[in-house]
Amino acid sequence: MYGQNEISPKLHSYLKGKWVKTSADKDTLEFGKLNNEKTFILTKQYGTKPPKLPEGPYDFKLNTKGINLHWLLSSSINNNFTYFFKLDTVTKTLIIGNFYANPKDIKLLYFKKVTNKNLLK
Repeated sequence: MYGQNEISPKLHSYLKGKWVKTSADKDTLEFGKLNNEKTFILTKQYGTKPPKLPEGPYDFKLNTKGINLHWLLSSSINNNFTYFFKLDTVTKTLIIGNFYANPKDIKLLYFKKVTNKNLLK
């Protein structure tokens, strides 16, 4: 049995792999790429716009209140925030609070897991 603020290790295992944002920009989250089940890499798809937002590796911790994120390239140890998090293993959809995207009036970001059946085109 897991404590009140702990999440099953099976959830970390399910997250492993690439998740693509369902909006037009197709940003990706890749869990487990750094051989650490509690880290993911955000890759932005900028087109002609220069990078302005924090992409790269994030440490994360799942709990009953959501997902706690820390951007690993930050020089601040206080760069540690909790966001909404919901994972649907049936539809292979991940919903996460807006931790990076513009405009900031978008509250939630939607990602779909990449599998052999739905590879990026």
